[in-house]
Formats: sequence, C-alpha cells, structure tokens
Amino acid sequence: MGDAGSLGLGFLIAIIALKLCSLPPAQGGAPPAVVIWACFVPLADGLSVIAARLLRGQGATAPGRDHLHHLLLARGMNPAQVVAIEAGGGLSLAVIAIAAWLLGAPEWFLVLGFVTLLALFYAGVSSQWSRLRRAHGQAVDESGLPDEADIATDRVAG
Repeated sequence: MGDAGSLGLGFLIAIIALKLCSLPPAQGGAPPAVVIWACFVPLADGLSVIAARLLRGQGATAPGRDHLHHLLLARGMNPAQVVAIEAGGGLSLAVIAIAAWLLGAPEWFLVLGFVTLLALFYAGVSSQWSRLRRAHGQAVDESGLPDEADIATDRVAG
C-alpha cells in the first residue's frame, strides 16, 4: 500500500472513529472505549513497534520490517492468510467490545481490558520475534541486536 496509502487509510479510520464517538447511541454512536477496541490491531501493532524500536535505541519512526504482518509472513503465512488473521482479529475484537458495551460493561472495564490485551500483544509479538531470532541463528543489525528485518526477509525470500 505504501506510506501515502497507509496515511490516507489511517486518516479515514480516524475520521470514522471520531464520528462514531460524537454520535449519540440512538444514532449509531459508541463511546471511545468501544471504538478503540475496533482499532486494536493497527493501534497495538503501531504502539508495539514504536516501543520495540525505542528499546533497541532506534527512532520511533525508523523504517523497518518489524510490524505484525512481517512477523506473520516470517512465520510462513501467505499474504491472504495475513490479511484474514488481521482483519478477523480486528472484527472479533470489535464484536467483543460492542457486545460488552451493550451488556452494560462500564467504560473503565473496556479500557482496562484494552490495556491488558495491549500488554499481552506486545509480549506475544516480542516472544515470537525472539523465537525466530533463535531459529535463524541470531541475525544481528548494526546495533548488535537481532534484526527482525533480516529474519522477515530471509523467511519471505526463502
């Protein structure tokens, strides 16, 4: 999709999310705690990549191949499977959040669940990259740390 397409798509998602938060429930609106669940996959991916890069001493916006879709490709999935997993995960989480809200779950509970799931996501992604690094003989980058980009590139190419 490229940077321009991703930026445009992200902007569109943000506008829709803001619109949903501003409408009353009778007109199809939802509280922000529900809307962030619907955006979990891109938010969690972006935040976990930024955190990992900062922990490696890189800039938060440094280029790299360390996003969730790179991990899934490196684990042997094809692009259609990656799209299905990410879209299915996002849709499932949106349905869970909407159901919880309709069943009367308080917003603080939804936010707490989101933050907890975010921590679990980061731990899971970090663990999977570590397993790939061990399996690929600890490919390292210029910082001396294992390089997710090399692992992902090796797996996709090979």
